[in-house]
Amino acid sequence: MVKLKRLLPATTIIEVIVAALIMMIVFTISIDTLSRILLSSNSELLIIEAENNVSNYVNQYDIKMDEEVIEFRWGRLKITKTQYNDKLDIVNYEANILDSKRGFTYFKIIPKLNNR
Repeated sequence: MVKLKRLLPATTIIEVIVAALIMMIVFTISIDTLSRILLSSNSELLIIEAENNVSNYVNQYDIKMDEEVIEFRWGRLKITKTQYNDKLDIVNYEANILDSKRGFTYFKIIPKLNNR
């Protein structure tokens, strides 16, 4: 059996080191860009966060008061419950985004939970 002695040339090792450095630089740039996107106070990101918070409240049925205002980092949510008929209530969710004139409104008809 013939033994093969093969040595790696120095150019291969340099190519590996250069490729590793390029991958580290690309990784660092991508992490920096991602952190800047996530930490910015962009109004579109605030609206996405607001819709997420409001959707959590829309899915709840235990609205206790007729009117409630909840403060968030992105702005305020005003929840208003009014009577629709003898068996149903309308719950209005009005979100106002701070630092912009944007906002949105949801409403939901729910069964009456307590007697007035």
